Amino acid sequence: MHAFAMHMMRSLLVGAPKYSQDPTYSPGGVYQCNVSNDPSCQIIDIETAFNEHSVEMTNGQWMGGTVRSSGEGIALACAFRYMENYNPLGRCASLLNNLNPDREIRQCEADGRDNEGTSYCQAGASALVTRDEEIVLGAPGSVDWTGQISRIYITGDIFNFGRDKSWSHTYAYQVEENPPAVDKNSYMGFSVTSGRFRGFSERVYVGGAPRSNSTGQVVVFRKDKSNLVYFKQSILSGTMAFSAFGTDLVAVDFDSDGFDDLVVGCPLYTKTDVNTNMFAGGAVYVYSSKSPLTSATVPLIITLDMAESECEKMRCLEARFGQSLSKAGDLNLDGYQDLAVGAPYDNFGRGAVYLFHGSAKGINPKYVQKITATEVDPSLRTFGYSLSGGLDLDDNGYPDVTVGAYGSNKAIMLRTRPIVHLFPNITFFPKKFNLSKPAGCPFDDPAFTTKPRYCVELKICLKFSAKPVHSFSTAQKFDVKVVAERDSVEKRIFFKGAPQPDMVSYIQELRYQDLEGCKRHVIYLADNIKDKLTPIQIDVSYNLPESRTLRRRRQAVEDINKYPILLIVNQTDETSVTSFSEKIDFVKKCGLDDICQSNLELQMALKPLQKDVNEYVLSIGENDLFKVQIKLTNIGEPAYEPSFYLVVPETMQYAGSTPIYPPGLSPPACININKTTIFCELTNPFGNSVKSNERTEFNIELDATNLPLNLTTFTIRGLFNTTSKEQSLNNDEVTLPVKMVTRTNIRVFGEAVPAHDVVFKGPIRGASAISNEDAIGPAINHTYTIYNEGVGAVGSAELEIFWPVEVDPGEYEDGKHLLYLMQTESLDRSKAQCIHEPDYYNVLGVKVKTAVVVNNGEGPEYVAADSRRRREVGNEEEIPTSTTPKPPRESGSGRKVIKLGCADKSAKCIRIRCRVFRLDKKQSVKIVVRARLWESTLLQISSLARVTVSPDLNIFQDTSDDESTATTYAVPELKPTAKQELQWWIILVAALGGIILLIIVIVILYKCGFFKRSKPEGYEPTYQGEIKKSKDYDNVG
Repeated sequence: MHAFAMHMMRSLLVGAPKYSQDPTYSPGGVYQCNVSNDPSCQIIDIETAFNEHSVEMTNGQWMGGTVRSSGEGIALACAFRYMENYNPLGRCASLLNNLNPDREIRQCEADGRDNEGTSYCQAGASALVTRDEEIVLGAPGSVDWTGQISRIYITGDIFNFGRDKSWSHTYAYQVEENPPAVDKNSYMGFSVTSGRFRGFSERVYVGGAPRSNSTGQVVVFRKDKSNLVYFKQSILSGTMAFSAFGTDLVAVDFDSDGFDDLVVGCPLYTKTDVNTNMFAGGAVYVYSSKSPLTSATVPLIITLDMAESECEKMRCLEARFGQSLSKAGDLNLDGYQDLAVGAPYDNFGRGAVYLFHGSAKGINPKYVQKITATEVDPSLRTFGYSLSGGLDLDDNGYPDVTVGAYGSNKAIMLRTRPIVHLFPNITFFPKKFNLSKPAGCPFDDPAFTTKPRYCVELKICLKFSAKPVHSFSTAQKFDVKVVAERDSVEKRIFFKGAPQPDMVSYIQELRYQDLEGCKRHVIYLADNIKDKLTPIQIDVSYNLPESRTLRRRRQAVEDINKYPILLIVNQTDETSVTSFSEKIDFVKKCGLDDICQSNLELQMALKPLQKDVNEYVLSIGENDLFKVQIKLTNIGEPAYEPSFYLVVPETMQYAGSTPIYPPGLSPPACININKTTIFCELTNPFGNSVKSNERTEFNIELDATNLPLNLTTFTIRGLFNTTSKEQSLNNDEVTLPVKMVTRTNIRVFGEAVPAHDVVFKGPIRGASAISNEDAIGPAINHTYTIYNEGVGAVGSAELEIFWPVEVDPGEYEDGKHLLYLMQTESLDRSKAQCIHEPDYYNVLGVKVKTAVVVNNGEGPEYVAADSRRRREVGNEEEIPTSTTPKPPRESGSGRKVIKLGCADKSAKCIRIRCRVFRLDKKQSVKIVVRARLWESTLLQISSLARVTVSPDLNIFQDTSDDESTATTYAVPELKPTAKQELQWWIILVAALGGIILLIIVIVILYKCGFFKRSKPEGYEPTYQGEIKKSKDYDNVG
């Protein structure tokens, strides 16, 4: 249905703009539908009453496109597509109280100017009929669709054609002295309303121009003789471009102050706020009557905000909320007018209607009810395209609302159910639990009491009122349900004699309106409760007994009063919420106001840690076990449910607690409630009297052994809180920053295997002659041991090995291999791993023949020549000393030993990187570099290793022993010299030379008298050849 209106006599006027009398003639029409036990509709014969128009003029005119009623007086039906000589002038028909056609009403006449004049005005596109028989019409097509509105006040006999009548028009022509309020193509008159607004002394008229100024505008006009005039400050503008501000208008007095509030529909308004995740399609602007209606008035913008995901699911941006507006009357009979808003394309085009309540403060921006098409009839489409409300059509004392769904060609009347107002009164006796007195319940019979308990009596009294009174003159029943501490796991109370200890339910029957009925319940306090400060909450809910389903469609109209709804009236307001909370408090020693105002103070220190400026210093390995010294004080009123929380790093372990003060008492019970939080339960309450000055001191022991070594700083945070009202929150929390350091010493030792001189046998071969590894030369291993000799663990380190691979070009032959690199491996991969660079190892790709010995199931250890396999390094193994280079030596031929190494850059070296993982104190790991000796010269070849630790780990160590070398001495094999035969002439020359030399010597001796010898005195030679000694022979000197 395109348009309709509620009318007196329990009638509903429904426009049918495409109504056809026969297949060739469709003038449109209006149906009168009676709301009674047997609903029926019949067409009102408007065209027969005005038969002066030809069929050509009325065919397709859309009579019933607009339908309005004053409710109790005249009604109006318009055909805004009515044409004369192809000019869409539009026309309307007034209907009498009994809905008989009265006369034709025409706002525009053909002026011969076509679209530039009033010939295309389409009068009746919008209309309003006031209760004092004033008619307001909109003509959005006037003067190039600038548009205009007109009003007429009808007096005297409705059938007297000579009665006084005068039209008051707004200006549509561009006249300098009286220009129109809006520009061309603005569609002024697309919607109209009228009301009494603050700032105006009389009724004014409002027209909507949804295309004006791109945003849409609304103009307030007042009557000035035969014209409707405006002031510039009376032009209201939308806040978003192309939002169709002014599509529909309605004036409603929401706060009953005698002035109307103006409501403007803005169906194309969109809200896409990503920051707040709020999305909406369509809006309603409400200009409150609290201030004068001017362009300076800031409106309340009501949107149906929802999250992006929900909006996409419902297509909320296409809902067109605000497409239609209507007064709803006083739906809840609270004395304030209510509003109905249509959103015909909500929920994928099915549609919905939203109801808003008025109040003393104005409109409540939160809708009180959403009625969807799916709830009414799942087949409906565009439910909410048109609305009409404010009249009680079913005579039950409550106004109803009618909704049009033109996409389904249906009109739906939503009947308002009556309201039962319930007045509950809840009391407790005594009002509080007094735990300072001995336990005992005055409502128990001592003869049957086995254990005295604390208790209170709950008294629930109810009375009701409802309209119409005659429909609620019999007894009414109410379901009452009482639940103790609904959201609590540990219940502190229970009901006496109840099947369920924490709940009672019953039916309260009230015979007459305003007659009070009461019910009593005894509530016991449970044993050993911890929370003695927080009031105990009791939820009380009220409901009407379940009733049968209300029939809706194509059946006799049922008595809607059999299906009331319940509203609860409290001391200040009424609400549709049917569940309320009450509280039972405790008597507390907290002064006259009964509010415990505690004054807690927390102090903490870390023992035996030392402070470095504002940070405590935790030395790993030295302070793995330390204490948090905690002092808790309350110098105020008792602190109920006191608790202490200690927040520590995730891997730090709670190791126990020890008392300090008061002496002799056990420390608070502390437990880990999660990986980072330790909770300690304290005496409840903490302080038993006003200004008690309570104090408790204790230690919490913590174990830092498992803290990650890359953690350099952390905090230990303490929180001391209570459920009492705390006066000094700044003293209730302490955060201690801690810097974690490691005082240790990482050393590196290097050794070469074999440790003695390596003899190179055979000639040096070129690279092309090498077929396998053994053909290169002797096997060489350089082993580097990284050892943690300090007290703390090291989380990670890096070992760099600088390996001599070739003779440095320049001083020696370029490119000659020294130690041909085969492999680098860690003997314990859980402690270290080396980065393998393929370009460094076995660059010639020779066949590897050296046997591999598996050390620990993970990494290989290669056996060098003349060496033995060493045992795996243990956590406390004896650490070898560094290999010291031997003093310089001379070769047998006098040649000096050639020193080649990486420390002095005398060799071309490559860098081998190894990552060292966690090393606890006294732990070590070995890195073995396997190679082959290539050069046969008398050489001293040294590799260099350097260990580094990241400064981010806060490790303090001696860096003087972070480097070490391993040296291999290469000695070529010494060979004996072969004997050679001498030539004969050399021998002859030598013999002759010898003889000549001898002769020369003899001659020289002879010349010197060597052969002239003196004879001793008395010497006589004998012929027997005997020689006798003289007596003096022995004395010859």
